[in-house]
Amino acid sequence: MKRVRAALRLKTIRSRIVSMELIIIIPALILLGVLLYQQMGNLLIKTNSETYDRILESTGRILDNNLEYYRDISRNILSDDTLQEILESHKADEPEDGIMDIVSLIKLKNAMTQYMSGFSGLRSIHIFDNAGKRFSMENGSMTDSFPKDTSFPDMRKSLWYQQAVANQGYETFVGYNVITSKEDAFSCARILKNLKTQETIGFLILTFDKNTFKNVLPSNDDQGKYLLIDTESEKNHIVAYSDGTDAEAQESLDIVNEQSEEYYTCSWEDSETGWKLLYIIRRKDIVKEASGIKTIINNGLLTTIIILAVATFIVCSRLTKPLYELRQNIIKVGEGARSLDGEFGDDEIGKIGQEFNRMVNEKLALSEKITQVELKNKQAELELLQSNINPHFLYNTLDSLYWMAIIHEADDIAELTKAMSDIFKIALSKGDKFIPVSQELDFVKSYLHIQNIRFNGKIKYYIQTDEELRNYRIIKLLLQPFVENAFYHAFSETTSGLIHIFFRKKEDDLVIEVVDNGSGMKLDDAQKNRKESFTGIGIHNVDDRIHLIYGQEYGVSIQSNLGSGTRITITIPAIPYQLPETDTKNTADAPKE
Repeated sequence: MKRVRAALRLKTIRSRIVSMELIIIIPALILLGVLLYQQMGNLLIKTNSETYDRILESTGRILDNNLEYYRDISRNILSDDTLQEILESHKADEPEDGIMDIVSLIKLKNAMTQYMSGFSGLRSIHIFDNAGKRFSMENGSMTDSFPKDTSFPDMRKSLWYQQAVANQGYETFVGYNVITSKEDAFSCARILKNLKTQETIGFLILTFDKNTFKNVLPSNDDQGKYLLIDTESEKNHIVAYSDGTDAEAQESLDIVNEQSEEYYTCSWEDSETGWKLLYIIRRKDIVKEASGIKTIINNGLLTTIIILAVATFIVCSRLTKPLYELRQNIIKVGEGARSLDGEFGDDEIGKIGQEFNRMVNEKLALSEKITQVELKNKQAELELLQSNINPHFLYNTLDSLYWMAIIHEADDIAELTKAMSDIFKIALSKGDKFIPVSQELDFVKSYLHIQNIRFNGKIKYYIQTDEELRNYRIIKLLLQPFVENAFYHAFSETTSGLIHIFFRKKEDDLVIEVVDNGSGMKLDDAQKNRKESFTGIGIHNVDDRIHLIYGQEYGVSIQSNLGSGTRITITIPAIPYQLPETDTKNTADAPKE
């Protein structure tokens, strides 16, 4: 054993890779066995499906013959002289949902009794004139078989009724009792026409016992089940089921609707009724004939795998150990480890592991130093950028306060002063560089109000955002430079204008748009203005702040043309801001002057 271990230590990487190829053979053999078994199963399914199709086609012809029998019943009733006479006399009646007069009822009863007794499976007859008055006979007796909440006008809204009208006098078969909406019978509906004039004089509904179809379907075998369903109604209805309970029939229908991969389904569709005849069987029951071959394949694969496993176990265990240790070190680096340790052997993989640890440890130490320097530089840049506030706005505001005090005797100065106070509370505050969107909006509103006083109320503004976005995080003083730019470059103090500010969420980003209808600028001027400060902290500074905090994929874009206004688009990550209390202000502020 010691000699074997020694021999393994002397193996090269190449020889070990050759040994590892044995492991590749095992899944290849398994895959070959699976494919072989699947191919035989598919062949059996194809062979059996042809047999099922022939059975369904033969059964379908028998089904057509039965349906023709029910069509004959409806045609015999249509051609009844008494029925034609009564419906022709009622065709001009005013619309009235209810039962026909007693004379008509008696005549129809005498005429329809022969059909109820002469045709097996016929459960009920329902005749309507054009006014909606009805005659109903069930089991040989006249009856008001309609539920109290059902009326003929309501029935006219049903899909089956519209299909019957569209068939222009031909029969429409429905897979349930349309009168009671129960599943115990199927229905045949058609419009009734005057045999001479072909004018519509009424409507006929016949119901038949579903058990009459049971003898049509083949008996269920040990594997599969036969099912006849109506697919033309509002939902699939079971017309006939060869054997079993209603619950078993519904289970089979659910399998068809779910299109389960566990089952194989073949079908035949009646071209006139749209009904489908189905045969449902488990796939494993079809291919069970191949179970013997499957056993042989499994035993052969198992034997081969055991032999290969025993032959390669020692080689693989020795080979994978250093590779596993190297992999673990790589994972540690990915998870943020600051140093690596561990011992490797003296073979080729061991030397790679040793060199990897040395290089990573040196790289991590250097990266740590660089990261600390970059963090300090970025912090200094942020502090410098945030402190670069142009006092020009403050001077203009104080000038406005002065003249308002002279003209208005200081009555409006309180309002202006309050707005200025709100601005300075946010602009000059220290601490967190991030604030909620709601607080930034309060700042912008105060700023807009002050500027609008300077412009004599000629500038209207509109701010819109969803309630959810008011609690998202935003960089402090992000919007002020763009609004300031609109006042100083888009409008003059003698012109009117409009500023729109929109907030929206796009996937994982928060998109802010500042739009004005001012004088606009050329594209090259817009690009220049991104690099040069206007007033306040400047658009370029805002763009730099976004890049420093969030990365180069976020920032500011400008769209502008002379005479058509300017659109500023700001994109930052959509990050919720956790507040003690939820801001309950309106999501949109009406235009203000």
